[in-house]
Amino acid sequence: MRLLLADYSAPEIGDLFEQLELDEQLKILRNLDIEDAVDIFACLEIEQQLALMSEFRQERAVHFLQEMDPDDRTDLLQRLPDEAAQALFEKLPEEDQKEVSELIRYEESSAGGIMTTEYACVPSDVSAGEALEIIRSKHEDIEMSWYVYVVDDEKRLAGILTLQKLLLNPPDTPVEEFMMPHPIKATHDMDQEDVAREMVKYDLLAMPVVDYQDHMLGIVTFDDVARVIEDEATEDYELFGGVIASDETYDKASIWGLVKERLPWLAILLLLGSLNEFVVSYYAGKIDLGLMAILTGFFPMVQSTAGNAGTQSAVIIIRGIATGEINYRAIGLVFGKEVLVGLALGLLIGLLAFARVALFNHQMRLIVSVVAGSTILIQIFFSTMFGALLPMIVKRIGLDPATMSSPLITTTVDLLTAAVYLNMAIIVSHMHHM
Repeated sequence: MRLLLADYSAPEIGDLFEQLELDEQLKILRNLDIEDAVDIFACLEIEQQLALMSEFRQERAVHFLQEMDPDDRTDLLQRLPDEAAQALFEKLPEEDQKEVSELIRYEESSAGGIMTTEYACVPSDVSAGEALEIIRSKHEDIEMSWYVYVVDDEKRLAGILTLQKLLLNPPDTPVEEFMMPHPIKATHDMDQEDVAREMVKYDLLAMPVVDYQDHMLGIVTFDDVARVIEDEATEDYELFGGVIASDETYDKASIWGLVKERLPWLAILLLLGSLNEFVVSYYAGKIDLGLMAILTGFFPMVQSTAGNAGTQSAVIIIRGIATGEINYRAIGLVFGKEVLVGLALGLLIGLLAFARVALFNHQMRLIVSVVAGSTILIQIFFSTMFGALLPMIVKRIGLDPATMSSPLITTTVDLLTAAVYLNMAIIVSHMHHM
């Protein structure tokens, strides 16, 4: 078994595990060295890890937990049933228990919740040679040694240096002479999205996590940030699509689970969409029946164009907020740009709609062309502004902008488009008969 898997990396074997039954996965893990087995185990989705842990004998489960990185160990214990987690926790060595107790205090979505306590750290009063000796003596307890963190006597973060600098400097050079002071850092309660954004912005492989007094607590590594970025992007995509975010993957989700994710928004949108009937009923007696019949044929074109303009605008702004390119202070800039963009798009698409409807061979084509073109001009302008400013307002009050889902924006714009379209029909037809 070991020879068969020797040519594959742990992540590759982890991908293959998804195609195997649980008993086959257990058989493979039992026939590997504990270090290799844990490397593969760490690459699996949390649901697979939980399923395997439930089949392990307690002694083996504890052995796996001991070999795992502190942050991954804590995440797994938090997902296990309380009774099982407590039983395993009590079997862990005292040092591992202390690490779990420390990490579990932090919010799961904060820097403290995703950090690891295994990092390279040296006192500020040592030389390059002494620092290397410290790192060598602790290498088994260091998750990533590329960055070496320098702390003072009270374990406050004083600076940072790379392993490369440590190796290139003469052994008797004090680390304070070539360390970088005031490194980029995160407080323990910083949101994981903000941590990920900062690490991408400054091209960091890891970021130190400190308390409010700058005491070193741990580090967030890039593999954790990659998961955060993927999870947050998935959640935002689902929310914007009008789906309640779920931790389950599609292949593991039940039919009823998928129904529950989609049902609430569809029900809300059904009720909102039904308001169209009141709008149409209100204006039905005020418009000539012949004109109303023709207008009805072009209404889907007008409605969908306006709704899509709002969605386009919202996507651009939500992405800008997510990447940090746009914040609430830029609302004036966004407003100014979207006014011009909305007017330009409204004029161009409105003229296109006028020309398209004018080709319709009917005695009322001038009225219908003006109604369709003017409605599209007004509604593209409005929906562009609505789609851009709404996510910024929602972000300002502390909510996730992605909750302003595409179906919600489209349905709201559709409702207003119906009112504007029929109002324009009344106004233009009256002007035509004057």
